[in-house]
Amino acid sequence: MTNAKFYYPQCVNYSSKSIDPVKIEHIGRFHFKKPFYFIIEQLDDGMILSNKESDLIAFGKTLESAKINLAAELEMVWDEIAMEDDSVMDEVACSRKRWLLDNVEKCD
Repeated sequence: MTNAKFYYPQCVNYSSKSIDPVKIEHIGRFHFKKPFYFIIEQLDDGMILSNKESDLIAFGKTLESAKINLAAELEMVWDEIAMEDDSVMDEVACSRKRWLLDNVEKCD
């Protein structure tokens, strides 16, 4: 197996281009039960928002577009994991589901 690096929140290289984290309590149709601070890493062609605890990451040309993509990412994770039956998921997915249900509320 090669030492391939996957682009995932825990692999983000927080360089000197990182700027102050942004506090997010609401994103799209979701409310975090406690505020989460997302690291912002400025890149040449945009920025990355990431939070290790939530295991969420999003890219955008601007902060607002990154937030829109973060909302879309959370929507997908919610539909695919939080709403899935435990019996069809592995232990990692079930743990992720518990985290989502404990920390996020969907507001319709």
